[in-house]
Amino acid sequence: MKHQTVIRPQTRRVTPMVSKKVHYGRTARAAAFEAEAPRKIAPKKKITVPAPKGNLSASSQGSSPKNLSEILKAKAAKALKPKVIPILEGYPSPELKLPRKVVENKNHDAIRRLLYADLKKIWIGGALMLPHVSLTLDLERALTKTRDFWQLERGLEKITEVLRAETKGLKALQEKQGTGASLRASRLLLVSNDGTERFYRICERLMKEHGDRVLFLGLDVDSSRLAEKVVRSEKAVKAILVSDKNSVSLVLNALAASPADGMNSANE
Repeated sequence: MKHQTVIRPQTRRVTPMVSKKVHYGRTARAAAFEAEAPRKIAPKKKITVPAPKGNLSASSQGSSPKNLSEILKAKAAKALKPKVIPILEGYPSPELKLPRKVVENKNHDAIRRLLYADLKKIWIGGALMLPHVSLTLDLERALTKTRDFWQLERGLEKITEVLRAETKGLKALQEKQGTGASLRASRLLLVSNDGTERFYRICERLMKEHGDRVLFLGLDVDSSRLAEKVVRSEKAVKAILVSDKNSVSLVLNALAASPADGMNSANE
């Protein structure tokens, strides 16, 4: 009896692939733990804006600014506002006081009227109203006398240096003594009527910087005539500074000279 060999087909054993990836799913134990002790979420921090220091205006008293932009705008406006401006548009009288020797003068009222008789903007876009006066014979003599006493500075650049040096010394003295500015005119800046817009803008910045002690006047005369009559120079001069308080009183008192002697113009 012959043995019949049965050849069975080979079958490949396939081993199932088991993923080694770990699944982070919620288990029943984790869900029960979260139910018993829910996760706490920290509250958001409340941001508060401090109120601006200083006195509020009458319109803003009793009500705080609505938002941060209003506070920043108020601070910016306060920083840009000068300490004192001699003559602002819309105000009939200056904040700067005249020298005591002018106040004690019997012609004080006449001098004050002359200072505000002809007010014009220093330049088209400016905020200062510049008093304009005529260069009378008496005013010319007073300025010439001031020049002879070496109390007259010429040129805007030199005047700027002098005023800033004086202001620096005054601030150091005021801090040492614990006092403030007297807001009284002790310097007098006079300019011609033929300056450029840039020239008058620089003058306006000077007045905003030193307006607590400098009085600003415009002369109805050009720079060549001013140099010839007052400075005795062939070179045109657009700005002069009276750098002594007694000389300032002398020049201002010359504005109220008698009609018979002083009202004739020096231009004639």
